[in-house]
Order: sequence, then structure tokens, then C-alpha cells
Amino acid sequence: MAYLEFRNLVKVYDDSKKGKFYAVNNSNIEVEKGELVVFVGPSGCGKSTSLRMLAGLEEPTSGDIIIDGQVVNDMIPKERDIAMVFQDYALYPHMKVKENLSFGLGNMKVAKKEIDKRVETASNMLELSELLDRFPKQLSGGQRQRVALGRALVREPKVFLLDEPLSNLDAKLRVQTRKQIAELHKKLNATMVYVTHDQIEAMTLGDKIVVMNKGEIQQIADPETLYNYPANIFVAGFIGTPPMNLLNAVLIDENTVEISGLKVLMPEEILNKCKEYIGKRIILGIRPEHITINDNANVVYSSKPNIIEFLGSENLLYFNIGDQELIAKVNVQSKMNEDRVYDIGFILENINLFDGDTGERI
Repeated sequence: MAYLEFRNLVKVYDDSKKGKFYAVNNSNIEVEKGELVVFVGPSGCGKSTSLRMLAGLEEPTSGDIIIDGQVVNDMIPKERDIAMVFQDYALYPHMKVKENLSFGLGNMKVAKKEIDKRVETASNMLELSELLDRFPKQLSGGQRQRVALGRALVREPKVFLLDEPLSNLDAKLRVQTRKQIAELHKKLNATMVYVTHDQIEAMTLGDKIVVMNKGEIQQIADPETLYNYPANIFVAGFIGTPPMNLLNAVLIDENTVEISGLKVLMPEEILNKCKEYIGKRIILGIRPEHITINDNANVVYSSKPNIIEFLGSENLLYFNIGDQELIAKVNVQSKMNEDRVYDIGFILENINLFDGDTGERI
């Protein structure tokens, strides 16, 4: 049995204008002990609602939440042995860092000697030792977030819950704190559930990623599987920066796909999977880094780019195929020429094909 499990979990809200709608619809997830699982998706997808139900801050409409073999639906938050890190830190402004770290343990009647030991351990791990006598207002955003992490850490809970903990930090601090969370997870071998809308955070932190949209789970997988084998066009378009190119196409015969009048010969092992789609619309997916530029072995067509974005270590080139846009990513450390015609090709073994009606992976 999994250490943490959502079993047929449903949350329905009754809105006065919209009527009843599913914030979470039939969610089934298994988390093993020691895993860091990331819930990711756009705003309103149900990820924070899922976390709040796990924390005991929202009551499920139906289904079960199981932690370490015990159904916790009817338990209040403090009985679930979880610790939560919030987006806005939620520190006590009138308490110094040391008091913020120890306050929860005092309420739990933990012995003072044990409290001091845990606070010292957390402070050393999160580099807070020199900040223990400061008030929250005297700390930077990154320091406050480390205190919030430390307050959860001293609890030694069964499950850590992190609700978009980096969203209030600037870009540099976000990278630093993300690294600290990864190191913390590795040191503790703790079970963590992390919610974010940022797919980079999801890909870099998650042992397992749960992609959600409109209350429903789209795919659960490790980062590599999610990136290379998306279950549908939502996952394909959501994961990756820039996202996967998704091109409307028609499977003409057993060897050829047509994209806006352009015919592309496909590997036999790919098209063998979709012979029943001959004559039908499909969606061809290819990531920007799997498009070649000026490689004679893989030329599909030639064109000038509409625009080139130079990002320092790479160029993003935007082309048209008929009325469809194609983005290519090229690892060149100088800006490429917008007035030049480039030979464009596809690395065919990295192509993904999706059903044109359902959007599901073929």
C-alpha cells in the first residue's frame, strides 16, 4: 500500500452563478514514502484544492485520503501529522526567528531540550543560525521562506505540504530556494507534496509529477516520461519552454503525413501504431529542440523566420508552415540572421502523434 493515497477523491463547489462544478474530479494518486510529488497546472486546475483537502482545510465531497494506512478524512489538521509551508510565509511578526521555529512544538508539549535540539538542527540545515534573534520584518523574502521551511521541518511530520512556496520570490532567490528544497528533501528522505503553477519547478524538483487541468488529472509520471511521452496535447503544450509544437496534420498513407500542404515521410515504427488513422486528422507534436536547422540529412522545407529571439545560449526561431507556427530552438551563442532562408528538418524519432479529435496520445 502506498504511504499517501487519494482514492476516488472529489470536491464539488456550488457556485451561485455557475451552479455546481468539480474543483477536483475523481482523483486517484499514490505517493510512496520519501517521494517528492509535485502537483502542477494552470490556475483553477484543482492543485491547491487537492493540497487543502490533504491538509484538512477543505472537506472532500467524496472519496478518501489515506496517510500511512489510515483514512484521515474525519481528522482535524493537527491530528494528521502534516506540516504546511504557505505561499505568504505566515510567520508571527511579533516573534523572533527562534520563537517562530519553536512555537508549534511548544503547543505540542514537546520537551524544551528536544525543542532546542530540533531548532538547532533545522537552523543549521537551512543556514538560519545567525538569524535566530531577528524579527521577520528584518529578513529578506528568501530568509523568511527558509524560516517557514524550518518551522515545518522541526515538526518532523509524516508529510510536508508546500503550497507555491517560491511564488513571492524574485528569479534569483527562486532558483536558490528551489535548490535548498531539493537538498532538504534529499537529506531528510521526507515525503513531500509540492504545489506550483511553474513547470520548471515541477520538472526540477519532482520525483513524480501530477499534471492537472480543470479539476482532472491529465498524467502522472516522472519528469522524463512526462516530457518525452506526454499523454495528451494539454500535457504536451504545458510542459516545456517553449512548449511542444502541435501541428494539425493528415495521415495520407502508411508512410506520409501532410502538414498544411507539406508532405513529411515518417518512420515506419511510428506510423505502424496509427494505420487506422489513414485519411484522418491527427496532431503532430515535436519539441523545438528536435527541429534541425541546415542539417542536410533532415530537410523538410526551407523558409525565412518571422522573428528570432536571442537568449544568450540559444536562439528561438519562429517560422510558418502554411497558417501554423513552428518554433525551433538552436544552441548558438550569437544571434542568427532573420533575413536568411534556413533549411528546416524534424528529428523524426522524437515526433509524437495525437488523436485529432480527443487530443490523446496515439
